[in-house]
Amino acid sequence: MRRNVVIQATSFGSLGTGSTRAWAYGTHGAGENPTTESRLNALEKNIGSIHERINQGRAETDKELADLCSTIRSESSTRQSEDTSIRAQLESTGTGGVHISAIGAAWLFFGVILSTAGVEIAKLIG
Repeated sequence: MRRNVVIQATSFGSLGTGSTRAWAYGTHGAGENPTTESRLNALEKNIGSIHERINQGRAETDKELADLCSTIRSESSTRQSEDTSIRAQLESTGTGGVHISAIGAAWLFFGVILSTAGVEIAKLIG
């Protein structure tokens, strides 16, 4: 019985990151002078191998999808917390100086009063 080997190489790349994979699998041959029974046995073995490769590919895809979903959830959570932090910083920048502005307004009020009081104080002293 002859066994054929098939090798497949795939390369994935996107924006600076790359990944290369290689798969190898064999097929069962029926021999030099195949009989109907040997051909049928080879086909049954090949179908079993095909199912194994399909299940293995599905398992790898499911794992990669789960990893990707986990990464997306983590990224989403990080972005939401950063957005909340930025929103709080913007809010404190816009309204956090209200008490400082109120103190400045009070000093301005007293400064206007005292600027006109200088003349009155000079008349009292002089």
